[in-house]
Amino acid sequence: MQIYYYLSDRSMDWYRYTLIQGKRGWLGDVLASQARDTSNPGAQQALNDEEILLMISRDPEATQRALDARREALRAEARHKVAREAANLLIQADARYRDARETTDTERAARLRAEGDERLKDLKRIDVAAWPWARLAERAREVEMIVASAASAPVFEGLRVGRGKPGAVRYHEFGRVLRGDGERRIGRRAHGFPVWELLGDEALRALDLQPADVDAGAGWPDEDEAELQNVLEAHIDGVLRERTATYEDLGWLGASDAWLTRWWPRVEKQVREGLAPSTAEQVYPLMVDGALTLASGLKLRGGELLAPTLAGWQRFLEVAPTSGLKFGELREAGSAFWARKFPRGLLGTQGAAETEADGDGDRRQDAEPRPPASTRSRPRSCKTSSTATASAPGRTARRRRSIGGCSTTSCSSAPR
Repeated sequence: MQIYYYLSDRSMDWYRYTLIQGKRGWLGDVLASQARDTSNPGAQQALNDEEILLMISRDPEATQRALDARREALRAEARHKVAREAANLLIQADARYRDARETTDTERAARLRAEGDERLKDLKRIDVAAWPWARLAERAREVEMIVASAASAPVFEGLRVGRGKPGAVRYHEFGRVLRGDGERRIGRRAHGFPVWELLGDEALRALDLQPADVDAGAGWPDEDEAELQNVLEAHIDGVLRERTATYEDLGWLGASDAWLTRWWPRVEKQVREGLAPSTAEQVYPLMVDGALTLASGLKLRGGELLAPTLAGWQRFLEVAPTSGLKFGELREAGSAFWARKFPRGLLGTQGAAETEADGDGDRRQDAEPRPPASTRSRPRSCKTSSTATASAPGRTARRRRSIGGCSTTSCSSAPR
């Protein structure tokens, strides 16, 4: 006698059959054995969820594709979680190294660096497939970084990238990170160009930099000195010929320190001569016979502008206490020319008193509604009269202008 089992396609019959066969073998073992206990191997070999779905599916191939897609989605979710944790670790490490560089407390600086080191050590254990930027994390010890999102590459001063097909690669380099009243921004310049545009988090996410872009940046070609010199001179002449032009209009606030150090000595005189005819109410740090003064207009021709570099800033701080200038004046000049905060207490008792008074003014200004930065522009034909109110470095400098008989408020956003 032969027994035939009929199993329906796309049903649970096969699953039930395997269970019955498992129980049959198990019962036979129990009856034939003297053992006091046994197991049910048939039950332990039950089909998993995916095998059952494939067994009852009307289209096994489509079901297999759906299952593969689901597994990949789960893997992607796991990688994103790892990347998010890695990005947070780098942000924390970067903040600690930055604070360590800025503090004058040696014990606090040592503690902050140790905390940053611990986070970088944790980053080395991150799966490269999930977050491929661990190789860049070490630069946080030296320069400030921006990590726009878990999927974004960390960017910092000195980073160079290349994008495009071989033979048509477009190169860019990143400059200084600027901090302001909102998000931080970083300068970026295209190879051979004289302008540094400022990019915020949204723009950095849109770049979608890949590891291959960073690798290509190592092939940055040398820039032709004479050609770039001509480009810079034409740029300076074109921008500063405007009657209300300022240094900020040159687009160099986000420039890297190395780039400014390289080119400023060659263009300082042209910049100073270009700013001299400007009617903008902006003063600049000028060295005259070894003494610091703040000047604008034609007075700029009587001295030499301090360099808008880190070395120039340190020189500014060195000569400021003996300049006789007020804290508010120095603070506004430092914010406008270097996008840096003038340190409190550098001028001694007189500076501390001014700092406290200016701080009260800042709090009153902060309570007022701030108009959008777009209100800076005005018709060139209008005659304007304005008085500037100094605000803290990195904050928005507010000006009251009377245009065509109407009083308006405009704001000049400080670099972020």
